Amino acid sequence: VSHVALNGLPPKRRGGRLLRGVTRGVGASPYHSLAARVTLSTMSNHPLVLVVDDEAGLRSLVARALTDEGYNVLEAPDGLAALEMIQAPGSDVRLVISDIRMPRMDGYELADRITSRPNPPPMLFISGYGQAGVWLPGSVFPKPFSMTALLAEVKRLLVPPLPTSNNERRRKTPA
Repeated sequence: VSHVALNGLPPKRRGGRLLRGVTRGVGASPYHSLAARVTLSTMSNHPLVLVVDDEAGLRSLVARALTDEGYNVLEAPDGLAALEMIQAPGSDVRLVISDIRMPRMDGYELADRITSRPNPPPMLFISGYGQAGVWLPGSVFPKPFSMTALLAEVKRLLVPPLPTSNNERRRKTPA
């Protein structure tokens, strides 16, 4: 598997791709060519994970840990940018890891928008604040969190479920 380096940051390791595109500056697009990045993300069998956090350092740390494990990763600085990435033609985001409190669109609204779509990807949340009894469609990892625990949950969510009956096993087995 060839590695793709965007913005001068080469991914290393097991075939994952770090598809960077977050730009700096007020009014700048939150990502470069989204269509190109979504296309790059589908060129391998590695699942695409979207990491959403307004803290660039933490977002980058999580993204790098995921690429080290072989996942393709997109990054978004807020829920609005994340939603645009998920809605992009050809997007195949398999998991969303999101902060809860962010500017422009927080994790609660992002979760509402994602879960109202057909076949929404699973979600994980990371937050420095408690969720105050508000329902979220996924596990919440309080900051600071264990990267090992987060990666284990990612792996659990991205493993396809086993068939539950003999009929399902027969249907899924190639003839």
